[in-house]
Amino acid sequence: MGSELPSGKMPSPQAAASPDVWVGPGYAAGFSGQRLLIVGEATPNAQGRFRIGIGLEAKLTGQYVDGDIKHRAFTDLARMSLGEPAPRERCEEFFRQIAFANLRLQRKTDGTSADGMAALQQDFNRLLRDLEPSVVLVLGAPLRNALSEEVFTATAACTILHAPHPGAVGFAFRDHVEATAPLRKAAEQPPI
Repeated sequence: MGSELPSGKMPSPQAAASPDVWVGPGYAAGFSGQRLLIVGEATPNAQGRFRIGIGLEAKLTGQYVDGDIKHRAFTDLARMSLGEPAPRERCEEFFRQIAFANLRLQRKTDGTSADGMAALQQDFNRLLRDLEPSVVLVLGAPLRNALSEEVFTATAACTILHAPHPGAVGFAFRDHVEATAPLRKAAEQPPI
């Protein structure tokens, strides 16, 4: 994990135990002045619509930031959020400024179970409470669809954005920079 959070608290042990969580050392200062939480599935789908290789796992973020591993999905996520083909060093810096968590969908052959949905929403709410983000970026339609409208409505204190999962086959960050444009707008506005 990284540094202290906005109100001086660290994520609770339960928040770190349920979903996998990375909190960058610069999270409190934020990305473009905003506390950005990105949530996505580590290995989104076993049905073959995602790239082969390591998933977009929050527990690997420290290794990516330290330059110990190459990881296309991490680089694509940073570039989509930054809105440009940033060099690796800038992508690493991006992850130092954000929080990133994996949420798990409990899939059955007939969809997500009611118990799985409740657990997912509890994990999401716990992240919101513990990390106090100003912006949440939800990756992938399955996760966006699984989190109910009530959950998104209850997050009025923060902005919710949606974007495709960077682990998807054929994902190109340039095709999705508009989905993350609000992240960059805060940096473009002059101070008051």
